[in-house]
Amino acid sequence: FSVAKRRSLLSCITSGYRALSRISNINNKYKMAVFCIIAVAVIIPVTAVIFFTSGPSGTIKTAYTQAGEKIKLAQAELAKSNERGARTLLMGALSQVAGIDNQKAVSVGQQAEAQLDTLDKISDQQPLVAFDFSALPSTSVTGIAMSDKGIVTTTLTAIGIASEQGISSPLAKNIVEKYIFGTKTGAVLFDGNALLNLYSAEKNKIWDSTLENMRTTTATALYGGNLYTLSDGIVYKYADAATGSVKRESWGPVEGNVTSITVDGNLYTLTKDGLLGVYFKGKKTGSLPLSLIPSEKSFLVPTPGSDSLYLADPTTKKIYAINKSSGAIVTAYKFTAINNIQSVA
Repeated sequence: FSVAKRRSLLSCITSGYRALSRISNINNKYKMAVFCIIAVAVIIPVTAVIFFTSGPSGTIKTAYTQAGEKIKLAQAELAKSNERGARTLLMGALSQVAGIDNQKAVSVGQQAEAQLDTLDKISDQQPLVAFDFSALPSTSVTGIAMSDKGIVTTTLTAIGIASEQGISSPLAKNIVEKYIFGTKTGAVLFDGNALLNLYSAEKNKIWDSTLENMRTTTATALYGGNLYTLSDGIVYKYADAATGSVKRESWGPVEGNVTSITVDGNLYTLTKDGLLGVYFKGKKTGSLPLSLIPSEKSFLVPTPGSDSLYLADPTTKKIYAINKSSGAIVTAYKFTAINNIQSVA
């Protein structure tokens, strides 16, 4: 197509020049000017036709072709019951065509996403807005936690109970929390070092607490009023930390590159490579390989009394319900309409 167009272009320009040459009463300068006008008038539209009909660039075509191959390989892995391998390939396909404004690339991306949703057993349930803080001036919500008194909500400087008007009876915080945990009457805020803020919605008061012998914490959980912290592969327990106790005791070691922990009587660990460790009273009782590899931002959500653990992944904007006994995905909730999952309660 491009060669034919170039020949047609040359013939058109040549014909124009021959016509000009037959007009003897036009001087050479005028002939040349008219010739240039004809050439430009022909070149611009023909070049545009060539450009817009020549198809996608080699880079784009390579991207969606390779993504399509990954989808085929993923199907082969599924046939071998290798869900983790299939998921990795589908995620790779999605990544390969992300941001490409091309119909074929978009179609391939949609195929990969649909297969991932099937693997994740995506629920039909859509999130409902409980409270909308976006319209409130000078309010930047940093965390939420469930309490018998309501949804405890923190901003950069304050803490209180969420209401239709924003945050009711807010109190000034004394720390910048890295973790927030709900309690029956309020919440515990922890900065990840040694400082706690103990908040009571019932009394509308906040107290400071400083943990003893604290080491750098990489993961933490609260259960039954006890705070569990992970430092250098060792879990430490601060009994009754939610009511002001600051004494530390060693709970026991955990295995693997642990990125998150939660407690419901058992202690569960999430490792970087997607293993769910199960511990009881400092002893390991099980290890469950997940069918997904969590992103670096993934974290476990406390679910006492439930048969499932919840794993929140802000990168994929999904929250997975995982069976505590088998590690299998029960269902997952997709939050594509949400810009960012900041906190889960």
